[in-house]
Amino acid sequence: TDPALSHAAVLTNLLPGITYYYQVQLTDVSGNISSATGTFVSLLLADKDPPIILSGPVAVAISDQGVRIELTTDEDVEIELENIGEDDAIPTVVQRPDRTPKHSIPLTNLEAGQQYTYALTLQDADGNTTRRTGLSFRTLAAPDSDPPVIVAGPVVSTRLEDQIVIEWVSDELADSEVQFGPTNAYGSSVSTMEDVSEHALRLTNLEAGQSYHYRVCSTDPNENPATCSSDFTFTTLDAADVDPPQILTGPTASGITDRSATLRLSSDEVGTLRITYGTTSDLADARTVNQTDPALSHAA
Repeated sequence: TDPALSHAAVLTNLLPGITYYYQVQLTDVSGNISSATGTFVSLLLADKDPPIILSGPVAVAISDQGVRIELTTDEDVEIELENIGEDDAIPTVVQRPDRTPKHSIPLTNLEAGQQYTYALTLQDADGNTTRRTGLSFRTLAAPDSDPPVIVAGPVVSTRLEDQIVIEWVSDELADSEVQFGPTNAYGSSVSTMEDVSEHALRLTNLEAGQSYHYRVCSTDPNENPATCSSDFTFTTLDAADVDPPQILTGPTASGITDRSATLRLSSDEVGTLRITYGTTSDLADARTVNQTDPALSHAA
């Protein structure tokens, strides 16, 4: 699987007002392991406060065919977005069941030059809801003629003896491609057609201790000319990685209620996550959550 930039799951079926102990085990793609421990206390009473929108919602990356709705909230929420055009009788519904405080929701296959009205329903882990209605945006009347702009990166975020991960950010939704090879003629490529603004691709089956040239390219849904970066180089490790992944931030517990909580951490390389949690320090009564897709940022 391609590495995800964020990974989310919730620790559920908690008891109210109880101290929970947890152990986080992070395993990189070479099998090296790092671990960390911590505690949190579940709320004594059910959360009855609805989620609060801290910023947004705002429509960005507007084209004749699509838009991206962005917002942040004060707690982890799932979102339902209802979108209706000028002549539509039935709204299009987009559901995002993964609870997170930061949201970026792409809307595609829209009509050019139309006013769209949308509504948002936010729900936290305790079922408290916040609803915003009467929100709107207008798509461009003509196709976007500007190619995407790479506003950050590319950077090599993970480097091993046989694979690397390359990341970059574009100013609008676009697909992802990395061209690479022993010279700046490249010769090989990996790509995905999913339109995103935060891009991450993994190159595999590389030779150990070898230098490679690469560049990244993105094309928007309007098929404007592809935007490609300058030529860059990387060198794979000489031998198998024997260093455990470093936990850079966290683990921290957030979105704590009487019944659930979210653990978050970030690491310096791609890895999978295993969390064991329970009500005793020896974790004798522990439950386990596994995040098996390699990720750079983790929430469980």
